[in-house]
Amino acid sequence: DDGSECGTIATNCFSLDEVELLINWLKTKWNIISTKQKNRVNYVLHISQKSRLDFERLIFPYMVPSMYYKLKFLDILKAESVG
Repeated sequence: DDGSECGTIATNCFSLDEVELLINWLKTKWNIISTKQKNRVNYVLHISQKSRLDFERLIFPYMVPSMYYKLKFLDILKAESVG
């Protein structure tokens, strides 16, 4: 992802079918609600506000600290990881 804390994942090089497959997988496997949004000619994946904290909890343990600025709920995630 090359975005910031907006909840968008840059799937610009994915086909529409691939983006829809990812949306379905996130919902089925992790109960993460996401949508596709048209970005000029391609589609990007947007994590819904309702699922944003759950998504960030899922990816936080695998992120390098220099990428933490992309997280909307960083303070919560840091507090949870300590306790």
